[in-house]
Amino acid sequence: MFTTLAETFDWGKEFKPFTLYHLLMAGSGVVIMMGSWWIGRNWRGTPKEDRFRKGWGWTVVVYKILETVWYNWPSNFDIQESLPLQLCDLAAFVAAVAMITQRRTWRAVLYFWAIGLSTQAFFTPILRMGYQSWNFWFFWISHTMIIGSAMYDIVVRRFRPGVRDLVLGLAWSVAFTIMVMIVNAIWHTNYGYVGNTRPLNPTIIDKLGSWPLRVFKLAGVVVVLFVILWGVWPLSRRLGLWREQPEPGVCPKCGYDRKGMLSETPCPECGAKSAAVS
Repeated sequence: MFTTLAETFDWGKEFKPFTLYHLLMAGSGVVIMMGSWWIGRNWRGTPKEDRFRKGWGWTVVVYKILETVWYNWPSNFDIQESLPLQLCDLAAFVAAVAMITQRRTWRAVLYFWAIGLSTQAFFTPILRMGYQSWNFWFFWISHTMIIGSAMYDIVVRRFRPGVRDLVLGLAWSVAFTIMVMIVNAIWHTNYGYVGNTRPLNPTIIDKLGSWPLRVFKLAGVVVVLFVILWGVWPLSRRLGLWREQPEPGVCPKCGYDRKGMLSETPCPECGAKSAAVS
């Protein structure tokens, strides 16, 4: 899939998918994510993990605000891409809130948007500018933060989606699609990749035919993908590939932080009454 020959283009000015350049950047993002999981797992159940996770979340907030300001600065503004209306733009803020609050709704949306959709940026990046451009770094940092947050929630905080989470992920996706389709119709843009244009670099969208029919095909792909992302957990549990491992102070059903709560107090997230406390 990735070319092994030395590329003839200028890495500083141009980026091409499915090249060694692509592999190096995607691999670097994965290494950074794995480092955060290692830290989180070693600190799990301690105040250090809580501070680390919340610090991560606030870092995402500050970073995303600065990125949004840069894109919307008068000299950089482009109606086609400056508005923070791509799904990954919103997913970054969802990731930040999920990491800081650990509220179930945000964690559920993060799981499906990050693992189901944002990961496509690593496999089929639409980026065309090289490392001398701010866009290059914004692209890789933002997607690493989003996917890294979701994976951290799975690996460290042991998030496992339920049916309600699947419904939430689908409902938020429908609401997002309706919003960006209205914006696209008004300004002839392609936010959410459901407008009447296609990215220049190859993506799954290229295989879905012409607009507007491809929007419905894309919706079908997303629904199937979300169902698979939900179903893999109950299936693997039935097969004995994993089991719940409750930790002190954390609800074993939904992962909500219950530190300081009485054991008989129902979990404010899922209503469970048997969560251990520290």
